[in-house]
Amino acid sequence: MAKSATPRRIIALIAKRGFVFTRQRGSHAVYVRASDKATVVVPMHARDISKGTLHRILKIAGLTADDL
Repeated sequence: MAKSATPRRIIALIAKRGFVFTRQRGSHAVYVRASDKATVVVPMHARDISKGTLHRILKIAGLTADDL
């Protein structure tokens, strides 16, 4: 299972994978990878991202829990 991570940490990881900030609505930032149009929505809260949301983000970005 994935470890916990802050939104800032997730953004740093997905940026290394080619994701670029596209837009933000409220407390959710949207990042898109141009090569395959993969889209990741990162909740911009002060606390850690929940396990289910984190797992989904990692899966879309092609990352594993070890990358955290």
